[in-house]
Amino acid sequence: MFLPRQVRKTYTAGHPTPLPKSSASKNKSLVVSPEKPKSIEPVAVAASSTTTAAPTNITRPGTIDLQSAEAIVVVIEQLFSSENPWTEWLDARRREIDGEHDYVHLAAVIECPYFKEHRPALSQIIVRRAFEAIPSRVLQISQDGYHIRLSSSTPRIPIEDSHTIYVEPSVSNATTRTPGRLALELHKTLPAELLPVVYTTNEHRSWALLTLSAPVTQEHIDNHESWPQGWIVLTRTEWEKRDAMYKQKRHEALQARLASHHVREMANAPPIIPKHTFEPGLIVHITNIHLDATKPSISGFIMRCVDRVQRKRDKADGKPEAIPQRVKINYIDYKRGTGQCYLRQATVKDSELIIEALKKRRRVMLDGDDKKGKKEKDGYVQGRLLEGVEEAEYWRKVEEVMGKVGKKGAGQGVKALSAGLATVNLRGTVKRPRTGTGSSPDCLGKKGKFEEMLA
Repeated sequence: MFLPRQVRKTYTAGHPTPLPKSSASKNKSLVVSPEKPKSIEPVAVAASSTTTAAPTNITRPGTIDLQSAEAIVVVIEQLFSSENPWTEWLDARRREIDGEHDYVHLAAVIECPYFKEHRPALSQIIVRRAFEAIPSRVLQISQDGYHIRLSSSTPRIPIEDSHTIYVEPSVSNATTRTPGRLALELHKTLPAELLPVVYTTNEHRSWALLTLSAPVTQEHIDNHESWPQGWIVLTRTEWEKRDAMYKQKRHEALQARLASHHVREMANAPPIIPKHTFEPGLIVHITNIHLDATKPSISGFIMRCVDRVQRKRDKADGKPEAIPQRVKINYIDYKRGTGQCYLRQATVKDSELIIEALKKRRRVMLDGDDKKGKKEKDGYVQGRLLEGVEEAEYWRKVEEVMGKVGKKGAGQGVKALSAGLATVNLRGTVKRPRTGTGSSPDCLGKKGKFEEMLA
């Protein structure tokens, strides 16, 4: 079964190992670059030696490592000369320089997300030194040295699946950090009919897709002399087939694990009782309230309607006049300006009484503080009971908010539900005693009784 290298390989903690240096890398002769124009004189470069060299990602003033310079030039040539995912990104940054069009500033080139993890990290100075050391055959540089464009005689090459191969280099981080060196390594071994490398992806650390200049057949893949030692190479079609097979195997393994004996026991266990349950019939949806209404005015309006209906009912039944039993509204969920709210009652009987009272009274709120209302045939305040899925969805939202902020203190979850949610606590039917500024024993006694009631 096909397994990607990153699955099979065991990595150790620490930084990834650098690319291995071969004897060919010490040779200063260019691998794929064409003959240098005689009119361009390259700048001085760091001389090679048989002793241990300094890291190639460190450049001294006026010098650049030839291998790094060549890799930089190759990868920039690929970006400009192929129809790759970054073509539109570069085209959007073209400008006119010295009367010539289609130039792109070096600052825009190095800002391309393609170079996000490139090593060495690119700068305008490094790119200029790279092009001075390794002149490009397909790119033109402006007179100021800070703008480049594709030569008018060089057409852009499309990326075709038949020309694309999948490679896993022997070093895992070579694909994202030095994609240009992958192309240079292939230039050493591939036959001329497949060269040059048109484009190299760098989206993954351990593998890459490279587009060549000609279709790649299975005969090319089977010829091991055409590829660097230790590399895994597949055609794109074969790689996609094996990748789909690998994902299918992983899916089947996961399904087999889920169907194990332990999971079956868990599935056959009795269902867990939900933590939050609710009693149906406690939520009344109120509509047609005034846009400037407040929570106190809404509660006063509702209570007045219920009070009048109860008094008329008791009078019709011949009962002695008494203070009617008021309904208990636990919460009023309301956001000012919406013209609607939700009432949470203590019992189902309270919900039914509120709906009945509003239907019989047929009152319209004239302003935001109106608690009496005016009788009208249409547009009056109405109430309906939430039922079924609508009621369950309402309680689900309440439980979700209470679960997020319920631990911050009492009432926090309620206030956070709709930015206008509030709790209205309606005390019992005991009438609040009048308190005054006098100091008589009777007045002091009433005040003490009121404080005792609140306690």
